[in-house]
Amino acid sequence: MSSSDAMISRVCKAFSGAFAKDEATAREQGKKYWIKRILGSGATGTVLCAKRTSDGETFAVKAVDLEGMSEGDRNRAQAEVHCLMNCDFFSILKCHEDFAKSDPQNEENVLMIALVLDYANAGDLRQEIKSRAKTSRSFREHEAGLLFIQVLLALHHVHSRHMIHRDIKSANILLCSNGLVKLGDFGFTKMYSATVSDDVGKTFCGTPYYV
Repeated sequence: MSSSDAMISRVCKAFSGAFAKDEATAREQGKKYWIKRILGSGATGTVLCAKRTSDGETFAVKAVDLEGMSEGDRNRAQAEVHCLMNCDFFSILKCHEDFAKSDPQNEENVLMIALVLDYANAGDLRQEIKSRAKTSRSFREHEAGLLFIQVLLALHHVHSRHMIHRDIKSANILLCSNGLVKLGDFGFTKMYSATVSDDVGKTFCGTPYYV
């Protein structure tokens, strides 16, 4: 079994009430989603491409294994769910629902979480910039402007919800083939009660070269 197949099997086992490994099994067993393939993986988790069984709509499922994580990483992963659930805006990656797998011996100990997210079918801005650089194809002014205004509107919405993203970079700006962008990866996002002059606004975090 390949590493991809093993990961898909693990997600389907952890969230057996919602996911199946293929469409036929999903229909036979009444699962809401079936996993098509793995889109990518990184330090914060694995992203899978999933189809909703009822209508075939495509979603991205971010699965995060919390076992062995530091307390800080666990808190960031769980905070991402909370922050995404508090945002409903066209240029922000929407979390449609989330699932949690708890330790049978201790229900408060969450072992794995899965977020069902919008699927951005054209990759991310970092990949697009690299692709264009290979062919010396720069963004035209109206293209850059359309990207920029959508990100600004997303940030305005985030700030209106008393949150700061804290990790704006090209890899976290996801692209759709219809021209829309989706701001994603809310792992560093923090909520604040009054102003960002509190402790949350004084912390230093993010990605090198982008801070």
